[in-house]
Amino acid sequence: SGSHRSGIWRPVWMEVTGTTHFCDLFVAPDLDAGRADLSVGITAPAHETARTVRLSLRADGPDGAAHTAEQELVLPAAGEPFSIEVATALAIDDPQPWTVDHPQLYRLHAVLTEGERTLDAVSREFGMRTIDIDGIHIRLNGRPIYLIRSVGEPASGDVQGLPGDVVGLVTGQVDRHVGHVLGPLDASDRHRCHRLRLE
Repeated sequence: SGSHRSGIWRPVWMEVTGTTHFCDLFVAPDLDAGRADLSVGITAPAHETARTVRLSLRADGPDGAAHTAEQELVLPAAGEPFSIEVATALAIDDPQPWTVDHPQLYRLHAVLTEGERTLDAVSREFGMRTIDIDGIHIRLNGRPIYLIRSVGEPASGDVQGLPGDVVGLVTGQVDRHVGHVLGPLDASDRHRCHRLRLE
């Protein structure tokens, strides 16, 4: 007796892309250096000859400034579909730091083109901040922060209205493919987290 349940129980989504598309976009902000280090994943189909594509990046800042960069990439000839990872950086002049009192975010736009044709476009939000450990203290932008309490992953799929996951906020980055934790983490980024105390 008893029932057996299986299947998807959290929110899911599907993205429609072309055969050449972004498969990942990871941002690691470097506040002290005034740049964002990027890891860009691109998936492409089998092709008899190499192809040249252009990667265009633009980060729109909370102050209205736009920070841009472009580079050409060569997708090699291949007998089967493949993925590549491109490491690059985007200079952020006069970076506006993300703080608990002022959760300022940048929106990064990445566009992949071939000639006049757009192959794919994605966007991500990120904050310019540093997270490190000094002795027993976790520091945000060089200042100690104290965890009053942490909130774990919600038991249900509804994350609307949550102020966010403190642990995710402190670590600063998450695997963007782990979709079920993005809601509370994005809420932390946009609306700050009231479970932190700064000294």
